[in-house]
Amino acid sequence: MSFAAFTNRRIGYATFVLACAGFVSLGLPDGLLGVAWPTMSAAFDVDLSALGQLFVATTAGYCIASVAAVRLLSLMGIGLLLVASCAATALSLVGYAIAPGWALLLMCGVVAGAGGGAIDAGLNAHAAHHFSVRAVNLLHACYGVGTAAGPLIMTSILVAQRPWVLGYLIVAIAQLMLACAFRHARNRWSSPRYRNTPATNVSMLETVRRRDVRWSLLLFLLYVGAEAGAGAWIFSFLSMQRDFSVASAGLLVSVYWAGLFAGRTAIALTPVTPGAGTILHPCTMGAVTGVTMLTLFQAFAPTCAAVTLLGAASGPIFPTLISSTAARHGADHTANAVSLQVAASALGLAVVPALLGALSATQGLNTLPLLLLIVWGLIALTLSRTVVVRRDA
Repeated sequence: MSFAAFTNRRIGYATFVLACAGFVSLGLPDGLLGVAWPTMSAAFDVDLSALGQLFVATTAGYCIASVAAVRLLSLMGIGLLLVASCAATALSLVGYAIAPGWALLLMCGVVAGAGGGAIDAGLNAHAAHHFSVRAVNLLHACYGVGTAAGPLIMTSILVAQRPWVLGYLIVAIAQLMLACAFRHARNRWSSPRYRNTPATNVSMLETVRRRDVRWSLLLFLLYVGAEAGAGAWIFSFLSMQRDFSVASAGLLVSVYWAGLFAGRTAIALTPVTPGAGTILHPCTMGAVTGVTMLTLFQAFAPTCAAVTLLGAASGPIFPTLISSTAARHGADHTANAVSLQVAASALGLAVVPALLGALSATQGLNTLPLLLLIVWGLIALTLSRTVVVRRDA
């Protein structure tokens, strides 16, 4: 199959590689936090449940930037948007490392959210118009590369008994290097055939009034919340509740994120482009099975299998929903719907992990798998009410 057929458009190899690099950069900071958080919370003298406050701060920036992404994309183009987003993320990570107090760290979280929201919504809006479901899964597999690398970086630092801030400084340097690379190659995005998403005269209000869009927004909120909640709390659950070593718990967090990469890569490499419905329902059931295994088994081997299955099964859901946006909601609503879906994802990123943390604090960390199972049950229910696109979409 030709590369043009893979992307559904005449997109150059170099441009697609740049988009992949953008998703790697998006995932790197997300992978750090779950492993670093127990040490970070002690350093800032806050309770473990204060992670919810940080998620709320990042969500504020994420929502603002994601809703504005369509406008930013038309003004700046993807090339400059990538530069600005990576630079903002790098600045926020340096702030994480040098912040003297909790309040300033929360302010850095807003900047981090804005950087992530702009690149997430911008690239996803672009991909929804130009890339096939296989190509979008490969893009998001690159996000899994970043999120899998983050825990490995932070775990190696903690095992070596080095300060956690070193992990954030390393990733900040990587973000700055990516920003420089994107600036150098920004003209690769300048071709009119794929520079920006198609213009639309449909307002955000018109899009959000659609019932199918509202169900979709709820689905994105729940899914991203479940994905982030597992990534944020599995390390604490395994190290503090099941007495896994720091190295073992950190490894399993990376295994979880690597599972997302594997699941998305499997869809991308499928010889025949699958329909959205044939991906979403089996993946949801697989994730439910993985969480059930995490609830029932406590030894290292079955726990490893559980988090691998959870990551691999849940991985294709987000990119498949993104790539099918036009088929589910119509081309005129695609740009608006993608921005709203990313904003809903940001809300899920804040609400669900914070809720999991609060409930775990009151009921005990041992309830985390059960709480995740409830969220995944709600995802399955919402998916059953969401418009499933035709098989050839």
